[in-house]
Amino acid sequence: MKPNIILIYPDSLTAHALGCYGNPNDVSPVIDKLASEGVRFTNCISANPVCQPSRASLHTGCYVTGHNVRNNGTEELDPVYPTIAKEFGKAGYRCAYYGKTHSVNQEEWDDVFDLYPDYNRYLKGRGSAVAYPERPPVADLCAGISAIPDEDFSENILGNIADRFIRDMAGKKEPFLLFMSHEAPHSPWTIPEKYKDFLSTDDIALPEIPDDALESKHPELKAYLEKRAMAADTDEKLKYAIKIYQTLIKIVDNNVEKLLKALEETGQRDNTIIIITSDHGDHLGNYRSLGKCISSADNLLRVPLIVNYPKRWSARVDDNLVQNVDLFPTLAELAGIAIPSGVQGKSMVELFDNGQTVREYAFSEEHYDHFDSWMVAQDKRWKLVYYSNGRQELYDLDNDPYEWKNLAGNSDVVEHISRLKDELLKWRFTCTDRKTPERGCFVKDFMKPGFFRY
Repeated sequence: MKPNIILIYPDSLTAHALGCYGNPNDVSPVIDKLASEGVRFTNCISANPVCQPSRASLHTGCYVTGHNVRNNGTEELDPVYPTIAKEFGKAGYRCAYYGKTHSVNQEEWDDVFDLYPDYNRYLKGRGSAVAYPERPPVADLCAGISAIPDEDFSENILGNIADRFIRDMAGKKEPFLLFMSHEAPHSPWTIPEKYKDFLSTDDIALPEIPDDALESKHPELKAYLEKRAMAADTDEKLKYAIKIYQTLIKIVDNNVEKLLKALEETGQRDNTIIIITSDHGDHLGNYRSLGKCISSADNLLRVPLIVNYPKRWSARVDDNLVQNVDLFPTLAELAGIAIPSGVQGKSMVELFDNGQTVREYAFSEEHYDHFDSWMVAQDKRWKLVYYSNGRQELYDLDNDPYEWKNLAGNSDVVEHISRLKDELLKWRFTCTDRKTPERGCFVKDFMKPGFFRY
């Protein structure tokens, strides 16, 4: 019997915002329990720190240079690429997608609820004059109380729709793939009024940022982060926005519990793989900033990855390097689906089953027309950032997880820079766009015995 798959995908969820990754606040008890009973990865690195490119990487199993969706709203994913929905649909899965639909060809899915048009139609049908997404003032860091009541709140509506889908699939012969694309905890950050009594910021700790934390950064990034920090003119304002971010995680967590209950009550839990991950993280107060963009910071690239399938894998914490591009080939192999040609990620099935290392290095990239682009090669400890203008930065993640000290000018790290640069170059040669297969190769034919022509 092929397994059902539920992929829970909160937007902008940095790993350490969850309890199971070290957040001392009780924001994710349900997710934490799934992690304690499943495989929790501590080194999952996103291919890109922005929504649409990262999502395209997950759906195609390709890096950004492999699928060419470089930024939000600038390119759409070419339908020629194999995707999770396309391949699973051909294999007999019923595929449902609920939530934010960046980089998703909706025609590939059997059932879709797209947050922006569909949820706004829902609100209008309920007699609400509120337009989604709500936009609190920038002076409040775009964080505040929603005018939408809890029963109509976006994340709860997604949970209700998914609950119905799971119950409708009970007893069906076809397996299902359910993609829960929660917009929370992405900005702008609003929560229903029922949570306002929980907004004490006494339990929010801000990073103790060195005065010179930005001095060794790329000048464009330094200017960008300094401008973002201007709005966070008090600690309390920054803590309040982070508290609302954490409350949104709690709301997502409540809806994960709803799905688990539906699976249990319909007898589908044992045959369902549950995956929790994200497209990217958030600065969450580092550099006195919130959000993302033009930064390769660990807070943005390191995302949670929890895979819960007790029927096959016992609980453990795994520090192997993995990436979001690895999910497509992994799920395909688990479902008995041939991994399409051109997929650049690596299946993690042998890692799950036997502990076999999948990759020694992880790679990320971000491309802009008006700012210097960057690429990253990293192992578990050392991280090289290489910019299109030739600038390079090196960070020791074991001793500097916030990346405040660029070590690239130190003579004792030359070996690490050289090694990671070599890996970056090899990766760059192999992970390019291969959507159009080679139709023939004269040189290959020329080298065959008996073949000769000009």
